[in-house]
Amino acid sequence: MKKLLTLSLVALMALTLALPAFAADATMLYVDDSSVIYKSVDGTLVPTADTRIKPGATLYIEVKADEANIPSKLANSTRVYTDWSVGKELVESAKIEYKRAKVTTGSGNWLFEGDAAELLALNESLFTNTDNYLADTYATLAELEAALELADAVGADTAAALAAFAQDSTTATKYIYVVAIATKSSFSVKEQDLCGTIRIGRNKTQAEGNGNFNADFTVGYGVMQADAGAVENSAPVVDFKNATDEIELVFGEVATFTVGVTNQNGKLYMGWNQKPVASIINNNPAANVEFLRFEADPMFNRIGELRIYSEDGGYLYEIGADGSLKALNATYNEDEEAFIYKTRTLSSYAFSDIELKAVEAPVEPTVPAEPTEPGVKPVPPTGAAA
Repeated sequence: MKKLLTLSLVALMALTLALPAFAADATMLYVDDSSVIYKSVDGTLVPTADTRIKPGATLYIEVKADEANIPSKLANSTRVYTDWSVGKELVESAKIEYKRAKVTTGSGNWLFEGDAAELLALNESLFTNTDNYLADTYATLAELEAALELADAVGADTAAALAAFAQDSTTATKYIYVVAIATKSSFSVKEQDLCGTIRIGRNKTQAEGNGNFNADFTVGYGVMQADAGAVENSAPVVDFKNATDEIELVFGEVATFTVGVTNQNGKLYMGWNQKPVASIINNNPAANVEFLRFEADPMFNRIGELRIYSEDGGYLYEIGADGSLKALNATYNEDEEAFIYKTRTLSSYAFSDIELKAVEAPVEPTVPAEPTEPGVKPVPPTGAAA
């Protein structure tokens, strides 16, 4: 018995001594105000200084660690704790994800010292080298030149103006852990604040001791003035304040909409795309079908003229929410090579060189009324007239 007790004490002491060593070696994960913010571009995260999030989009915050490498087991067991002071209802989810990203590294030394003219005189390869961070910031030498001209115009020191970029820094693409803040989809024309504190940890107590990231985001779309003409998806909200008379809104090379906007006022979400509708394509394999889809069916006060450009002419249809097709009574102007359709509401359209086979809307089955006592009128199914 005495021997057994001695062995138990030895085992307990060994375990006690091992615990502090394990705790000291444990990697701590955290986010703080120095964490890099990323946005997704073509499936890869890139650093950004823009804290605006489009509704339905996701912003990513770098997860940091007190060790060089983050163990996957630790990351997978780490949770995100948020305390939103404003805009909680705008958030869909907050979780840790493992994403492909462009990560900047380097000494931070200046590439050179000189004025704007000397910088532009350098070999153009300096700014097109894919390993150079400048190439990820300014896509062309012309963009860099414009930035430098702006710096000179305001009297800023060239080196200082480009301090965040003109450094001996390189980018490498690798997978990293990030906190993904996903927002709820919406066609709202409002800009709303999303502010609060973000922490991470294996539990709430640990997270509170790991530091925090102070979020100060804006959820909303970019806004353009109605008289700007071209509606880009980077700024799909059109502001009609102070707009008068008749304007022409341009949707790429696909369509234009001419409409009177006096007293229109307010804003409209006018995001659009040309994504195909699979059911229409599959149902009409011999047709050359193109699409123009307005995502929120914006409605104007006045009727305007929608021109949808198509060299082949043919047939124009409105696409229902269920994918059904409705032939439209539009005219085709051969000189303009465009369908002309008068409407107040911009919907979703399919246009084809041949007549399309209709995709029928699903029919709801009729539920017969249950038998009742003689002389009592049966309750009709929902939607039917009594």
